[in-house]
Amino acid sequence: VFSKNKLNKCFPLYREVLILKNSKEVIGIVGICFDCKMYYIKYNNQENKKIQVNGSIEGSELETLLKKYQTQ
Repeated sequence: VFSKNKLNKCFPLYREVLILKNSKEVIGIVGICFDCKMYYIKYNNQENKKIQVNGSIEGSELETLLKKYQTQ
């Protein structure tokens, strides 16, 4: 999907991964490609249906969150 988008610099390689947890239970996974600024999020909704969301980091809530916790 992303390789056909001419705005991206690369085919996303999700080298950075965030594990989303609630207490000790894994509730989702975020894959991030900082080269082309793309991400995906995988999680199960309340009906236990698997959901995957893809998008660009730029201008997203994910970008705001990453900047908030960025190490200097």
